[in-house]
Amino acid sequence: MRGKPPERDLFELERELSRRKHPRAHPPARQRNPYRIAGLATSIPVALAVGPLMGYFVGAFLDAHFQVEFWTPLAVLLGLAGSIRLTIDLIKELNR
Repeated sequence: MRGKPPERDLFELERELSRRKHPRAHPPARQRNPYRIAGLATSIPVALAVGPLMGYFVGAFLDAHFQVEFWTPLAVLLGLAGSIRLTIDLIKELNR
């Protein structure tokens, strides 16, 4: 019959466990799903179209509400900048 296991403190156990190699330390390479790629690729033109359109409608609303004429071009430019930023992020995601 075995005797009592040696007493260890929790810090020693944690150090020992952290030194062990986990069998799945490096996950397998991610397979490229063609449907995911197609979905990301088709969302690029949608993103480029929706940003300026949203900017136009928001700017037109603000122009009518405040009775000025500078909100629409500003909102369209902000929408375009947001769309370009989203497009860059989508392209980076496609290249992963």
